[in-house]
Amino acid sequence: MTPRPVITSHQLSALCGWLFVLYGIASAQPTVRSIAFEGNSYFSDRQLIEQARITMPMPSSGLTAMSDAVTALYRAEGYYSFTVDSIVGLRTSENGEQDLTIFVTENVRTLIAEVVISGTSVLPNTRLLERMETATGEPFRPELLESDIRTILEMYADAGHPFAAVSAESIGTVQDDPAALKVHLIVTEGPAVTIDEVTVEGNTVTRPEVIIREARLIPGGAFDQTRLELIRRRIERLQLFSMVGEPELYIRTGSAGSTLSGGLRIPVTEGSANNFDGILGYVPPTGTGTEGYITGNLHLTMRNLFGTGRKAMFRWQRETALTQELELQYREPWMFGIPLAVQAAFQQRKQDSSYVRTKSDLRTDLAVTDALTIAVHASWESVYPSSELQRFTVFRSEALFFGADMLYDTRVNLRNPTGGLRYSAAVQQGEKRILGPEQYLGLTVLRNFTLRRFSMDAEVFLSTLSRQVLMFGVH
Repeated sequence: MTPRPVITSHQLSALCGWLFVLYGIASAQPTVRSIAFEGNSYFSDRQLIEQARITMPMPSSGLTAMSDAVTALYRAEGYYSFTVDSIVGLRTSENGEQDLTIFVTENVRTLIAEVVISGTSVLPNTRLLERMETATGEPFRPELLESDIRTILEMYADAGHPFAAVSAESIGTVQDDPAALKVHLIVTEGPAVTIDEVTVEGNTVTRPEVIIREARLIPGGAFDQTRLELIRRRIERLQLFSMVGEPELYIRTGSAGSTLSGGLRIPVTEGSANNFDGILGYVPPTGTGTEGYITGNLHLTMRNLFGTGRKAMFRWQRETALTQELELQYREPWMFGIPLAVQAAFQQRKQDSSYVRTKSDLRTDLAVTDALTIAVHASWESVYPSSELQRFTVFRSEALFFGADMLYDTRVNLRNPTGGLRYSAAVQQGEKRILGPEQYLGLTVLRNFTLRRFSMDAEVFLSTLSRQVLMFGVH
């Protein structure tokens, strides 16, 4: 892609002389003590030595690699006709070390005078040129042009043209001016592609419609390459699969014309969505008049109930004969065809023969964006002391709370985050009433009062070395 320099007879003879000098130096294998340059103006001697990574003393066998590094530096700055003319050893020390002078010819510097893009109609040239690093007034760098071509292809893929192609039509001087370069790119936009269907492969438990709805694609919408990664992250956030592959584009049979009808194929691998663990034991009677009892801890979690994405949880714990706890939860996702989830929870704890505490929760979560979720919730709590006690333990009370939550989560992977931010804040306010027991109400003056609660959690995940992640948190 770079212009091929023409070697003149003068340059050829100089090159032969330089090779002869190198051969003579290499045959004796002396050590180079110092290097000076003649004919350079764009780079100073110090810049050439530092940027070409020349270290002293240097064996003479390294002169060829050093010369190539200097030439690469100049060509990266637009000096495509740069040459190393000769290498002269000025003097030799007693121990065989040489001081060399390298004679170079920089010739004219060629910069980009014009960048032309033709064949575009979907995206304007001005928008493409703004994203390109290959620009006027800069030296031509092939690696930058290749990166710019990939950028243009990504822009067309995001605009619904995944089959676009870009080629470099010509790269040459402008009107035989060796200092001005013209870059001409031709874009073949290809047909537009719409996504009309989504298919899932690898799901054995989860229903396809659960995965498809999480992709949140509108049938008939234009293909968008950037959305493919978003789709993958959305499905991963379900935490139902051990692997979610990159969505693959395919063209439906019979598509023809300027617009093709396509679909997305999403490969998944089912994970372990249900967990059960528990332990049961039996405590025998401790004496006459006592009874044995069953103790233990059971915990059942179902994150994909009947393959629908619904969640349920059951937990039972019995510590002693008189102390036990029960908890139930159920979550219904995607109410009314939108990412609105409703969750109900019930918890009850019986503490010895002192009191029974009951709590019920109802909350709704709305996913506003892929990262932002807002929620509102209500809860009812009650505490009832045992009627059999003949002494004061706790007041009989009831409380009703209302609150709102906000969650902003950009973590790459919820189970094993390698980067991103998680921030949550919750506010809650409620009214609590003291209802009894009647014989102990005289112990308190306040029987109705307001409770307010606020909580905040912030976590930042930073990927440092390979397989290393730092997490900073404030709670």
